[in-house]
Amino acid sequence: MSESPDPAIPKDPSLSYRYWVGPRGNGEEKAAPPPMPRRLSQEELASLQRNDSKGSAWNQGGTWEEKSLNDWAKQRLKELLRCSCPAVIGPATYTLSTEVDSCSGDTTIVVVRNKRRHGYILDISLKLSARSSTADAKEVSGTLTVHDATFGEVDDWEPEVKVEQSKGKLTDSEAAQAHKEVKRLLLPLLQGQMHVFESELLQR
Repeated sequence: MSESPDPAIPKDPSLSYRYWVGPRGNGEEKAAPPPMPRRLSQEELASLQRNDSKGSAWNQGGTWEEKSLNDWAKQRLKELLRCSCPAVIGPATYTLSTEVDSCSGDTTIVVVRNKRRHGYILDISLKLSARSSTADAKEVSGTLTVHDATFGEVDDWEPEVKVEQSKGKLTDSEAAQAHKEVKRLLLPLLQGQMHVFESELLQR
């Protein structure tokens, strides 16, 4: 009884594994030529970039990976949280200004099952200053501190505000008004800038 040919074995030698290595010639097989380098197309580059955005090369399964953005976040917040606005304190008009004094904590992107999760938890301390252009100008300084600032909770900020006099003497009512104006005028500006920060974070 003759055996039927195995359908998995190609009848045409050119379709065999040997064909891809090199065709037979004079009883010897020819070595396949070395691969030639070529420039990637724009589509291939875009595909690689999309894959890279999901995580490192070693983590293509996207199981879990955390990327720190602390350096970027601290520098960007220094730029965004430099705010100023006019405010009336007592009989004079002042310019209220802020700048970042310190920023500690973590800003991260976590990749879990190929899904990117952006987040931060930060302690942000801002220097406050208020100056008037009047002849007997009084200068006001202070701090605005937000503890445990968290992604998505900017509108719930309850900052700690301290107002001091660095030149001249504010009356008690002026000091109370300065404290109130910082929260009424500067806080919404700062919150708006933090929304910008969160939008930029989501693009990374």
